[in-house]
Amino acid sequence: MASSTALDADVQLELLRRFAPVLRLATGERFTPVPVEPYLAACSLRVRRHDGSVHELVPAGSLELAELEGHSQRGAELFLQFADGPLKGESAELVRQTLRQARQGVIGGGLARVGLLGRLIDAFFHLSLGLRGSVPAGTADAALAKAHELGLHERPTYYGRVVRHGGWLVLHYLYFYAMNDWRSSFGGANDHEADWEQVLVYLEERADGAHVPAWVAYAAHDVEGDDLRRHWLDPEVQKVGEHPVAYVAAGSHAAYFQAGEYLTRVDIPLLRPLFRVRGFLRRLARLRRREVAEELLLRVPYVDIADGGGETVGAGGTRKLDAVLLDERAPWVADFHGLWGLDTADVTGGERAPAGPKFERDGSVRRSWADPVGFAGMHKVTPGPLTAGMRELRAEAAEAEAAQVEAGIDATLTELRGHALAVASGAARSRRAELARLESALGELYARRVELRDEARRLRAPPPVPAPEELRAHLRRPPTPEPLEPSWRRVLLGTWAALSVPLILGTLAVLVVLPNSHWLIIEVGVLGGLLAVERIISGRLVGLAALAGGLALLWALALALVNYGRLAGALVLGALALVVLVGNLRELLRR
Repeated sequence: MASSTALDADVQLELLRRFAPVLRLATGERFTPVPVEPYLAACSLRVRRHDGSVHELVPAGSLELAELEGHSQRGAELFLQFADGPLKGESAELVRQTLRQARQGVIGGGLARVGLLGRLIDAFFHLSLGLRGSVPAGTADAALAKAHELGLHERPTYYGRVVRHGGWLVLHYLYFYAMNDWRSSFGGANDHEADWEQVLVYLEERADGAHVPAWVAYAAHDVEGDDLRRHWLDPEVQKVGEHPVAYVAAGSHAAYFQAGEYLTRVDIPLLRPLFRVRGFLRRLARLRRREVAEELLLRVPYVDIADGGGETVGAGGTRKLDAVLLDERAPWVADFHGLWGLDTADVTGGERAPAGPKFERDGSVRRSWADPVGFAGMHKVTPGPLTAGMRELRAEAAEAEAAQVEAGIDATLTELRGHALAVASGAARSRRAELARLESALGELYARRVELRDEARRLRAPPPVPAPEELRAHLRRPPTPEPLEPSWRRVLLGTWAALSVPLILGTLAVLVVLPNSHWLIIEVGVLGGLLAVERIISGRLVGLAALAGGLALLWALALALVNYGRLAGALVLGALALVVLVGNLRELLRR
């Protein structure tokens, strides 16, 4: 368990300010971290009943923070609502015009970076918004207008907690945004009211009382583990003095170590069985991991734009960040389990507001709160001041195990020689097999003894200075910015990405109604042509398994439609093609 430090509040605040990250916002970003109290005071408190109806418990502007403690047991069916409703009319147009001006010259296009199957998944994922519950259009504009009206963005703020955990002194920085407008403003996966993000700095406590930064971890979406963290001396960690620099993604507010655009994996719960199928196909075909990840593409493809082209907040920036030492006993931290914004009841969870800094939506405690060291895979890393003691303990353990191995060698050698004497006197053939097994086991014991003695010797020697590449040895699949391409090629890729899925669906709609007995041959030919265009334009080779699976699915869909009504099927496919085309063109023109 994480435990509060014995440091007094002034020292904790001093440490938090000393290493507070610098936030470099993306081009077009409209929301900055804001203070919690005025946001909560401006919210209404609502509850969703079991029958799906929503009832207002406390109207907007009347909520007292102490009241949250009294509602703590209601759970995730309780939620706050910040925006009074979607912004419409002339006010909405003015807000959108400001966004367009801020994003002028930014070329996104996450769909241009993935294959056809990924675009199909994305199309149906967005078409499902109306069925699974989504934040109404204009809500982000309304949240922005209300935040400006309340002056929330005039005081960029972070909340910090300092805990001793696992031998580390952890500085836990928490940032609260009034809105996540990733989908509506930047073509991402979701929108939701309220957004909690975090950065963690891990300090070593030296015997002379000094606090030395060793590692830093940036949170991004729902990722946990080693890939979140970097060593303080890693060249990827940019710093302003002692302040690490975080590039904040537009709308989603995920944090990255480098400026750029990141292809982001967004898992859909309904597609999780397909991930298991993907793994089976990869093992069966012995395909490279990257090829399978790109070509089977059982992920929804979105891009996090973290170009750092917007405002810089923090040390050396246009504005400073107010530091607030988090009171872990405050009702809004310790007791309120509800959601911090509009609850859309989205079955995938993506369009539902998050819970507070301590809790998940289901009321469980966040891993980063309860175990801030394990959250970034830091339990495997021993703090410097404890290293000497840990090395000595491990050396003693290795020597103790070597002594056990030595005893095993003596016993095995005695048994081996006994079997050898028996074999020499004409013993049964089974003794010969046992003799061979003992010889093999004895060889392994000798090798193990050497390994353990070498380990103990190395642990007692002065530790070597780690090479630069060793500082990154823990990384497995760290996020890296997408390669930059000429603007003309990005426009070409974006246009093709917008048109490819509607072309497939529209082609199917036409082929379904053709009175031609060879419609399947035509369909395969047309789809093959589309895949050839995809190959020429994108330069990506479509994997055989993905191509065969995609054609089989399309053939099954077409066959079902032929058998159960060509006209109805054609109308459905045609409508889908039109909807997808309109949506893609709107995104393309917006970019």
